[in-house]
Amino acid sequence: MESGSTFTLPKCPNRNHNSGSYSIVRHGSYWSGQDKHLRFLCRSSDGTIHSFSVMTDGKPSRDARVKNQVIKCPNPKHRGSKVISRGTRASKSGTWTRLSCESVNDEPHYFRVLVSADGAANISLTKPPTCLEHPKAKIVRNGKKGLGGTRRQSYLCSPIGGAPHRFSPPLSREAVAPMASCSGCDELLSPHRGSLTASRHTPWTLAAVVQALNNLSLGLSYAAVSRELRAQRSSALEHLRVEHGVELTSGSSEESSARSGRGARSARDDGASNDSADEQSAAGATSSSSLIRQEGRNAWHLAADLVEEYSPLLFGAVIEKVIARERKSRATNDAILLENPDASLLAPIVYLLDDVPIYIKQWKSARSRHQQDSWSLLVVVELIWQGGKDPLGLPRREARLRLARAYPRANEEAWMLVLDELPVTPDFIIADAGIAIKNAVDRRYAGQRVTFIPSLFHIQRNIRKALEKLPNASSKSGKRVYLAKALYEAVSFMSREELLHSSQEQLAQDWDVLVAVVVSMGSKATDLEKLRAFNEPKMLDAISILSKNPHLPASNAAVEAQIRLSLEPFLENRQARFRNLARTNYLLDLAVARSQGSFSDLNKLGKMIRHSNEAANGWAPTPRQITDRQPVGAGANTPIYSSLLNAQIISRLSQARGIKPAAAKPPSFTSKKIKNPGVGSGRPKGSKNKPKQVTP
Repeated sequence: MESGSTFTLPKCPNRNHNSGSYSIVRHGSYWSGQDKHLRFLCRSSDGTIHSFSVMTDGKPSRDARVKNQVIKCPNPKHRGSKVISRGTRASKSGTWTRLSCESVNDEPHYFRVLVSADGAANISLTKPPTCLEHPKAKIVRNGKKGLGGTRRQSYLCSPIGGAPHRFSPPLSREAVAPMASCSGCDELLSPHRGSLTASRHTPWTLAAVVQALNNLSLGLSYAAVSRELRAQRSSALEHLRVEHGVELTSGSSEESSARSGRGARSARDDGASNDSADEQSAAGATSSSSLIRQEGRNAWHLAADLVEEYSPLLFGAVIEKVIARERKSRATNDAILLENPDASLLAPIVYLLDDVPIYIKQWKSARSRHQQDSWSLLVVVELIWQGGKDPLGLPRREARLRLARAYPRANEEAWMLVLDELPVTPDFIIADAGIAIKNAVDRRYAGQRVTFIPSLFHIQRNIRKALEKLPNASSKSGKRVYLAKALYEAVSFMSREELLHSSQEQLAQDWDVLVAVVVSMGSKATDLEKLRAFNEPKMLDAISILSKNPHLPASNAAVEAQIRLSLEPFLENRQARFRNLARTNYLLDLAVARSQGSFSDLNKLGKMIRHSNEAANGWAPTPRQITDRQPVGAGANTPIYSSLLNAQIISRLSQARGIKPAAAKPPSFTSKKIKNPGVGSGRPKGSKNKPKQVTP
């Protein structure tokens, strides 16, 4: 190794390290008895370092032998570091070995290992949390705080030159017995690694809250999710009691913290909360023999509170990315249209609109006599464009929920509220020929370049329904209605393939043929002529647009598909249960977030909730702030949520957002001919009714 002025670097004893990815550096020497040892460092390309030593004559020393250590440092960056035993300690769970890792990369640190009878090693990293006021102070466990299901670990901070004080991190963890372990928990059972709570003074863990929100986004009911929360909590308490000897009794403290909303951010001020009127109504309902139904009535508010707390957070993060994507597309499309106003956009911003009436049944009473018996679901679907395999071909489209709102009615004002939540101007809007949607689109995007495409599917369906009502025009087989052969062939021109190859003259001829067929069957064509006058101009507009943009859909069928797949689970067997407008819309926001891919990574959602609550010192957002208890009519003993069934709320929301009401339409004066005019105003001739005397 050493001879005169020459020095040869040895090879690493690990044969896998004898390559160009590893470098050898001399790192001093030491004496062992009368023998001198030379120490070297083997550094890999990823920064990992380990040491070995050789004798002065080049022979490896005993320290250079590569040993297969049974216990290694759990930190992957300390691969190959030296691990030294620092004694043992006995506990109820067994004998723990305390070890130190002397890493070349970082400072030495300690960890514990429990070796079971079968030789399995359970490693525990017992690093306590850091005090926010004294980051470099010594932290040790200092008892527990809280009662029942909210029992949490507390710590003592001993700063240098300061007075010790007790503290707990913003999001505390469940209290775990010292050095407890089991085959299913391992690392998570260290005293500082209990299950992380979602917020202060709440019995639910962060993982349980994320799973509950995921279930709610799938359409599960409040009662089912709440019962699952309680079942998970009971299972966790039983696990701690049986496996680790930790008694955390679930009872009044859990229910009071979950009901009163003590984990809310407003608790920093007064801690007040508003009890749900729906909850009171459910509690006073007639008891059922079904235990599951009774449990749902007593627990539904737990999941409803989670919707109010975390739906705005998740939906806000999703919509922020969606709006950024839309604005980027808007800038790109504007640049293309500025250069060529007649250009065909390959990735236009397209919204598909539709509404669904939701009919409910309710008993008329003093509280509900002035309410509606229905409400409406207004849905917006966007198209996401993706390039196909053929670069010269048309792009592929993907439909996603963009917005879903529940309002008492689907009138023009309600659609104005929906369009007001879409800040980016679209290129195309596809909807049926409803007057409310068309008027709202014209008002919202007046003076802007937005093209409205009427749904050809709805036009054809309306015409078919009108033809089915004619005598001898259709036959029924089961639930399906079939048009007569002559009529079926006459209306075939309304398909997209036929219309795109039609001109204005050809379309007029096809309508003439359809009218002639109806007349030949002995029916009057008066209603059909009215439909023709109303729909033929719209069909011509759709033909010109779709011919120029063949990649656009000819109908808003994607909206109906999204309603059927994503929103109908929310309405199944409980459409009559929805009363509160704001909470219902928060619940629909979870469905939109799921359609946008927000629930594809639950760990990411958990981190988002954790960072939000930690920024508020551990407090969660305040639930039950959208009570909206009105109206309180005569004889109403208990206020109820009625905004979803009260059409007046639409006007109040429009005023709050600064949306101007629609211009009043001038009254239409119709002249009616009076038959047999008599002496009095409008009295038939010979009538015995005398005109009333008017007192001057």
